[in-house]
Formats: sequence, structure tokens, C-alpha cells
Amino acid sequence: MLFQHYSCHLDTQKSLLTLFGRTKDGSVAIHTKIKPFLICSKDPRYCFDPEDQLLNRFTSTAIKGNDITNWGARVFYKADFNSVIDFYIIRKRLRMRGVKFYDDQVNLESQWFIKRDIRPCSCFQVEVNKFRGARTTCDAEYFLKSIKTDKSYIAPLVLSYDLECLSLSGGFPDPSKDPIITIGCFSDKESKCFCLNDTPGYDSFQNERQMIKAFLAYVSELSPDFLTGYNINRFDNTYLETRCKIHRIHFRWSRVKGYISTIKHITTRSNQKGTQEQYQLDLPGIVVMDGYEVMRGQHNLSRYSLESVCQHFLGTGKDDMPYDQIPVKFQTPEGRKQLADYCVKDCKLVIDLFDKLKKIINL
Repeated sequence: MLFQHYSCHLDTQKSLLTLFGRTKDGSVAIHTKIKPFLICSKDPRYCFDPEDQLLNRFTSTAIKGNDITNWGARVFYKADFNSVIDFYIIRKRLRMRGVKFYDDQVNLESQWFIKRDIRPCSCFQVEVNKFRGARTTCDAEYFLKSIKTDKSYIAPLVLSYDLECLSLSGGFPDPSKDPIITIGCFSDKESKCFCLNDTPGYDSFQNERQMIKAFLAYVSELSPDFLTGYNINRFDNTYLETRCKIHRIHFRWSRVKGYISTIKHITTRSNQKGTQEQYQLDLPGIVVMDGYEVMRGQHNLSRYSLESVCQHFLGTGKDDMPYDQIPVKFQTPEGRKQLADYCVKDCKLVIDLFDKLKKIINL
């Protein structure tokens, strides 16, 4: 079976690595057991008392190699673990004993690929068994038997989304009190918009809670490989999470069934870039790509608004919709339809940018 890989998720409790991607028939999740290992500077067995039960949770093997930081042939020790939990417990104990590691700079997902000398996000020829159960929202699930690299390519399904909100004060929307009124979506499969109150031609809902739940369910059912939009990390994702909390909606929209997503707020400081804030959405099985951050990080432009970037690269831009007109348009069905059209157009522009500049292919 030809399988295009795009992302991974590691279930630490079950030591189960899931490869997410796509075949010609749809979205696929391939599961495999993972057995981590550590390359140590000395035999880890001698860091434990003989009666310590942790000694039964790993094996140690002497291997020869070269230390690139202090060149010369020497003996290393490879500790193999039966589970991810054992790996983390014993690694912590060895660190406390001053043991030096040579392969803990990469996460366990990357270690799995390195061990097999294959590259992630490649196309693979895989042999699989049918997986019993349904851990994900993918169209099909399998258990991995073997994997080897193939030179083919299967295009991903990319979903772009955008929120429009109604500011009750007339200023910038506040997620603690201002509702979402439209959620636009665009992918190669279809365009769609979830709208508050009756909106001709679009899915309409009587309250915001129903609309948000329908949108989250739609993403899970569509099972995209990539989620994108413009400035979604700083605005759309965080706004949506806050509205979910207010309405007591579980923030479930990843490919892992029952998984409640979170957003991590990270602040970094450097002499070159100063203080920077990042918001990372944890969405297992789906790669989150913010169009704004991609354009700002890879292109030197005078302005990075969606309108400016699209005019520069596409020769076209957004529909005209001043922010002060949103409350006015929201009052009538025809106005709400214009808002929905505007919202969907923004989603499509991000997809068009990514296609024109080959942002997905160049990952």
C-alpha cells in the first residue's frame, strides 16, 4: 500500500506511535509499537542498586563507535526499553547520576525514523494488518508490518478556516464576551461556512454553541492533513478555545478520538528578535500552519496583512468589508450572506497563496 506520511502522535501510556497521512483512498492512521533506546557514556546498570526493580525494565549492550565531540574510538552503552514510560523514568534517574547521553536531542518519534534510516513526511510502501478498533477519525486504520521509502507523492488535504466575530463594544473583539458569528472553511473538497442566525446558502444555527460544535465535528469528519488560516495561532485558535470554555464545549477536533486540544503560550527572548510570543495548538494528526507566520518568516515584505501579501503574490485581494460594517451586515440575512462570502474568500486566499508558493511541498 502506498502511504504518504504527514504527522505523528505518540501515546506515551501505550507506547504506541501513530503515523498519520493519506493514501489514494483517503486519510489513514498506521499504528506501531515503539521501543525507545538511549546511547549512554557508561553502563547504566551500574547506576542502580542490585535489588532495584528498574533493572528489569531495560537491557544494556556495549557498542563501539566514535564520539564526535571528542574524536576517537570508544565503547558506548545502548539501553533498550520495553515501554516509553520506562524510558522516561530511567532516563530521569540516569541524569541524576550524571550519565551523559548521545541521542536525547531528538524526540522519540524522530528516533523511530532515524533507527530505520527513513525520512518523515515521505511517501512509503507499507505492509499492514487491519487494526482492530478505532482510535482515530481517519477513514482507515492499520497496524504496521513493514515500511520502505517510495518516490511517489500523494497530495495532502489542506483545510483553511477563518472566524468573524461581533464586537459588542465596537472595538477589537474580546473572546470573553463577543460571540463568533461566522466560521468559514475552504479545502480542495469544498467551501463551507457555519453561520449564526439564518444565512442563505450556508449552514445556519440559532446559537453560537451549536455552531461551534458543528464546526469542530466537521473538522474531525473531514480529517484534513493540514489546518491553516491567516494569523490563526494568535487569534482564531485562541479565540475559538476561549469560546469553547465559555460554552462548556470540549475542544475536540484532532484526529485522535476523545483528545481535548490545548494551546501552549510560549515567550522567547533574543538579542536579534527581542521578545516574541508564540501560541502552539496541540492538534494530534493534523499539521497546523499559520499563513501569517509562514509569510513573515520566509519573505521580506513591507507589509504582511493578508490583503498586501495576496496583492503582491496573487495580484488579487480580499473582498471589501470594513470592520465597522460587520455589526450592520449581521442584522439581515442578505448581510450575513455577504459576511459568509467574505469569510470564505479569506480562507481560499490562504490556500491559493500556499499553492502558488508551494509552501506545503517545500516543507
